[in-house]
Amino acid sequence: MSQPVLCLIAHAMSLRRDSSITPKKTKLLKTKMKKLLGETLTHLDEEFESFKKGILKVEDYLFTFLSDPRVPYDNNASERA
Repeated sequence: MSQPVLCLIAHAMSLRRDSSITPKKTKLLKTKMKKLLGETLTHLDEEFESFKKGILKVEDYLFTFLSDPRVPYDNNASERA
C-alpha cells in the first residue's frame, strides 16, 4: 500500500480516537484521499493498481467511522470474535 495512503488513514484513525474530528477535517481527509487515488501511478506495481481499484469502489464509505460513532475505525472486534 502507498505510504501516503497509509499515513492518511492512520491520521483519520487518530482524529477519531482523540475525538477531535470535525466536518471540516473529514472533508479535508476525503479530498486528500481522492487526490491520492487520482494520481497516475503507472510506475508502481500491478498489486497497488488492484488495491487502488478496490478503494475507489468503496471510497464513499472509507471514512464513515469519522461521522458515525457506531462504526469502529478498526476490525479488532471481528478478529477477537
